[in-house]
Amino acid sequence: MLLVVAGWVGWGWPGLAAPGPVQRYDFQPTNGPVARGFTRVTPGDVYSAATGFGFIRPPASAVDGSRHAWQIFDRLVSVSQAIPASVLSEATVDCVIARGTNSFSFRADVPPGDYDVTIWLGNVTRPLFQIRATINGVPVDVERMDVVISRGRLDMTTLPDGATPGIGNAVPRTVRVSAPEGRIEVTVGMGPNGTNAIYWTYWLDESASQPPQQRTEVLVPGFIAAALQALTLHPAADPPLVAGPTEGTIALGATPTNAVLLQAIARFNAGDMDGARAAFQSLTDPAYRVTRAAGLFWVAGHPATIAGERDLLAETIALLEAELAANPTNWAAEDLLLQARLADDAERYRTLYGYGGTPAAENLGRSCSLVEPFQPGHPYHLKGRILWLRNRGGLDPNRNTISWERAQWLARQLDPAWGGVNPFVRLYATDQWVNDGRLWTFTDWGALAGPGPDWARTLVRTLNAWLDLFEWWAIHRQTAEGDIGGGWTDDVEIVPAFALSAFVLEDASHLASHAALRFADGLWNSSVMDRARGYQAQYGDVEHTAEPSGYGLTIYPLLRPGDPEGLDRILKSAKTFTSLFLTNTPAGHTHFRGNHMSATQIALDPNHRADIPLNGRVTLPFNFLVSYSGNPGIEGPLRAWAEAWADDAARTDKGKPAGVFPNAVWAPTDEIGFPGNPTNWWGANSTYGQFSAFPDYHFHLYAPAAFFFLRTGQARFRAPFDALQSYALAWQAAGRPALGAAPVPGQESIWAGGKLAGQSSLINIVSELARATGRSDWDELLGRFATSYARFLRAPTEANLLNDGMQAVADQLAAKWPYKTTEGVMTDRILLPGWGNVLSYYMGADWMTFFLGFPQHGATWQGTGRFFAVALHQSSTTNLAGTVYLFADAPREVTLKLWLLELGGEYVLEAGPTEALAHAPTTIAQTVGFTLTHRGQGVRFTVPGRTLYALRIRQTAPGTPTAPLRPDVGLAARDITYSAAQGGVTVRVHSLGSVTASNVVLRLHAGAGPQAPVLWETNLPPIPAPLDLVPRWLDVFVPFNPPQLPMELTAMLDPADTLLEVTEQNNTATAVIGGLAPEYPPPMLTGLVPTEVLAGGQVTVLGRNFRPGLIPLQAQSPAPYLSVAFVDESHAVLTVAPTAPDGIALVSVANPDGRQSNVLPLRVRVPARLTVPPQTGATIATEGFRFSLTGSLNQIYLIEHSPDLEHWQPLSTNQFLGAPVELLDRSATNASMRFYRARSLD
Repeated sequence: MLLVVAGWVGWGWPGLAAPGPVQRYDFQPTNGPVARGFTRVTPGDVYSAATGFGFIRPPASAVDGSRHAWQIFDRLVSVSQAIPASVLSEATVDCVIARGTNSFSFRADVPPGDYDVTIWLGNVTRPLFQIRATINGVPVDVERMDVVISRGRLDMTTLPDGATPGIGNAVPRTVRVSAPEGRIEVTVGMGPNGTNAIYWTYWLDESASQPPQQRTEVLVPGFIAAALQALTLHPAADPPLVAGPTEGTIALGATPTNAVLLQAIARFNAGDMDGARAAFQSLTDPAYRVTRAAGLFWVAGHPATIAGERDLLAETIALLEAELAANPTNWAAEDLLLQARLADDAERYRTLYGYGGTPAAENLGRSCSLVEPFQPGHPYHLKGRILWLRNRGGLDPNRNTISWERAQWLARQLDPAWGGVNPFVRLYATDQWVNDGRLWTFTDWGALAGPGPDWARTLVRTLNAWLDLFEWWAIHRQTAEGDIGGGWTDDVEIVPAFALSAFVLEDASHLASHAALRFADGLWNSSVMDRARGYQAQYGDVEHTAEPSGYGLTIYPLLRPGDPEGLDRILKSAKTFTSLFLTNTPAGHTHFRGNHMSATQIALDPNHRADIPLNGRVTLPFNFLVSYSGNPGIEGPLRAWAEAWADDAARTDKGKPAGVFPNAVWAPTDEIGFPGNPTNWWGANSTYGQFSAFPDYHFHLYAPAAFFFLRTGQARFRAPFDALQSYALAWQAAGRPALGAAPVPGQESIWAGGKLAGQSSLINIVSELARATGRSDWDELLGRFATSYARFLRAPTEANLLNDGMQAVADQLAAKWPYKTTEGVMTDRILLPGWGNVLSYYMGADWMTFFLGFPQHGATWQGTGRFFAVALHQSSTTNLAGTVYLFADAPREVTLKLWLLELGGEYVLEAGPTEALAHAPTTIAQTVGFTLTHRGQGVRFTVPGRTLYALRIRQTAPGTPTAPLRPDVGLAARDITYSAAQGGVTVRVHSLGSVTASNVVLRLHAGAGPQAPVLWETNLPPIPAPLDLVPRWLDVFVPFNPPQLPMELTAMLDPADTLLEVTEQNNTATAVIGGLAPEYPPPMLTGLVPTEVLAGGQVTVLGRNFRPGLIPLQAQSPAPYLSVAFVDESHAVLTVAPTAPDGIALVSVANPDGRQSNVLPLRVRVPARLTVPPQTGATIATEGFRFSLTGSLNQIYLIEHSPDLEHWQPLSTNQFLGAPVELLDRSATNASMRFYRARSLD
């Protein structure tokens, strides 16, 4: 007899007689669905000789799980969604089950012989653990029959609510048994550990948020009940290949053999998976079909196979299905097919991540549940363990839980044998990885920048590392719908970072910009959003329901300012905010009605009627709308809400210090804190929907206070900042006493000051307020507590910039690159704290404050490339100053876009060389005068290569301190549509400003661009501004019979430029009518093959979105020594000229429309060259022969000499370090003739 403990038949054991046909039993209630080809067995079916099957000792009951569902947070999950597809069927969706610790027994009569019995254990409706099935005396122990959907624990007996049973499962196991007496008896009951759980004690020692500690947690819960779903038995059949004598090897099983098969096995056992795959695939004879399938299955499951597993498994499955179609009684093929489907399903769930509305924790949990039963002897045993640790490790990137620790423990078990061939094992075991382009490519832009100041190198290195990361996600994880795999509501926590980076440096990453816009559209059109109301459709707490609109709606204003679609979306959200979310309290204040809401409801639970700081997340897009157009329809209500909080900050109820925001306001009565507590104004209270204690999320109150102080100058908005300074300094003067969870009576102001001083985001808001106003009122606070860019503004020195923390963040990103890319699962955990510090220097504003709805940025940039650094140390409404450095030899014309200077003012830009960071120009090399007419207006100047360069903008004539309300008309390509039925074109013109748009001219051109022939022109009637927050537009119909279709049309508003409006960027659009406009997304590079090339050689470029006319680039600039030949949409051939320099080429390509790809490093090596200086025969005869060596940097060469070009002798070994290596052959004094060569030593 043989037990196979991996859901697998016996390897290498001789099969005995197999006289019986297959029998299949489906255990279920009397009314359950019966699987095709199965016999129904209910608890009442007692064994009899007449039927030949039945229970000897019956179970207590049966369960039909076909209609079962789980309420998981706000989602109802059906059994077909919860249980892995490869194990869910009509046979496994139901089961029979015992009561308590009892067991039950089933018998089936068979002809005497040996049988392979597949038993399915579990109950899909709830988790079960530690069941033992004994089949003809052979025990089969199954530890767990569940799907763990938690990020951080392995005991999912109940769902997160602590009461509802978790998700069950169906686990198949196969055992070979002997039935000499003609019967199969199966007893299902409690495992040997009984009801005791299996615990694991481990050290939690890598968490950034918790001190090292020893923990003991449940690894496997104890036995709950015994359950049987299905049983299949058939004559014993050995597989064609079996596990070899050592782990990771295979041997012949029940198969014919030939030389090719033996060669395939030999290559597999030698670790040559490519060779083994090719050899197995060459077994084309149908007699070897199952053997070929088994071989490919083993190759897919070997640790040395690190890519292409699903292709191998698909081929395996197709071969086995073909075999069973031809030979339905090939039992070995049937068993093999089941296991291959389980492995393929496990890999499939890994790739699903959080797509399609299912959280990643659930999909990866299903993947884990499928591989957990694979044990030694199974073709996918090793790969299954690797898949499990990657899934579990990826679910806890912060390393706070048993999930990470168990993954790391498993990796360390595998590492000695397999870490050398499997990079994932080595990574999780040691945190070590190889930056060779095979799996991971991290480009250190700072190291490649060449000569330049350290501060500039730090900025370039940090910024480009993040851009590379964002591009990786755009290329490898973004779907056509726009999501990136963490689920829309987690993805929205990282994708706006793509947008902000692309906004600050407009041309640095076309991919980041494209990905962000695609995501914004996908999120808006997903089931998450109520598109009529601009808010999440599903009801929930504000922390989560506000994320899609609060973060997602800011992407369009950044990347397409003035685009009607983006502004109309914000208007809809603002309308919901003003009409549904806000209420007037008894004190006449404007507060949120509650803190749980959806697009149509708020505070369904009366206990949730508290306004809390986190409600400010709802308002984040509205400040962008106010900054854009000053729309009083949203500015008024938003200011009223900020005024209410400012007035509540001034109160001293419950001992709260004056000027400090309370942690909640009870809207029904205006009470600060929560009802029934006379002293607590600072605490969390989950009953009332406030899950965070003071001062978490209070930046959502300080940011609007600062915003409206700038717009109104009201003292009520300034008071919280004065109080913050006063109390923080008092805490400092008191010796910075330790801060408990609650204030000590009588010490409330000191306690609050310490708490507030510890929030860098609040200090940065103060810094931004001081910068924008030019006030010194808060200098003492900033002098003691300012960090990063806020500290640099106070003392703009290189030391302060370098000590910003950016280098540490960049180092951490480099070290964790695999965890942030291929191993990244939880998209809300990809960014690192302080990731955006680098952007502050480019935009002249704290990035986080900007992100939180306080947009006071001074500048953004266009045309800079990625080797451009800038540190702005002044940025206000009247001036701007900074230092720039370009890591390139040639100059570059760049555009500085201005956002904060007073509109209507006259300015002069002066630029020239400087002696140090933040110093004035020593000489003025360029002067550009201009009048600022709209936000985002660009000023061009030239930055010389590798020159420390200062720029400053000073005001020569004042503008308007408060931007006047203006009209704004706009359109986009989507607003131009053609209807053959109506016989014309409709152009939709949007009113986006704060004043009615009058005397607007619309012109239509027959072609692309305003230079095309004029087709039609008209004066439009007035279009009201959307002051009621309802989008406003005018549809204009133009009768038109196109001469051909498709064709391009261009619509242009205000062609004579007579209308003074918010922006003119949205006044022209070109569309294709009568057909689809071709979409040309930026090209994407996924690989260079090879990654190292000799000058004069060729490289295959792999990627997507390639178009004919590709342009090769080096460091985003034309590359004279590179040429590229288009092959197809995903392939091109790059040729490196023989004259190419030695070093790293930063290769990218651009499509003819100018949109550029990401950058990949290519190591270009030049041939070794021996150079002979002038020398005389007499010198050679007395001193020897002199020559020099040049070649590839850091390459080691063997120098050899020969008298006849056939027999070579070594002379020396030398490494080329950049300078020519001088060589002297002293033995050449007596040689009449001698040849020399240099060979590289790899």
